[in-house]
Amino acid sequence: DCEALWYQRDEGMLHLVQDQGIEFPGYQTGILDFQQPSLDLVMKAERDLEISFLSMADTIVPVAEGETETIKRLLPQPTTQNVHTIGHVMEMNRVSKSSFSERKGILFLASFGGQMYYNGDAIWYFMKEIYPLIDDD
Repeated sequence: DCEALWYQRDEGMLHLVQDQGIEFPGYQTGILDFQQPSLDLVMKAERDLEISFLSMADTIVPVAEGETETIKRLLPQPTTQNVHTIGHVMEMNRVSKSSFSERKGILFLASFGGQMYYNGDAIWYFMKEIYPLIDDD
């Protein structure tokens, strides 16, 4: 199961922290120190390590089509023949009785444990930058 390509998340976070000056609360507690001078070398090593792990797998099952395409672009043939997107399969046991216009609130469903700081930073950014725009409406 390939839930996410971690190096892509770290590279995206690096861009936001270094180039745009957004200091997310979680980036300081993560594995990477985004202020480290040799960070480009660390990022390349992390990318190479993740790609090497992917190349060892008999089958790779990403949950998103975009990651499937990225993996197929990164890995040599014939490895890419065994990359299959399945996605998040969810059963619907209950249908809401409320119409869309009757609904209120926002649900953010994610894991916030361990060194997985991305979800916490995502909700922080949403509440700080996006929600005020929605709330104005």
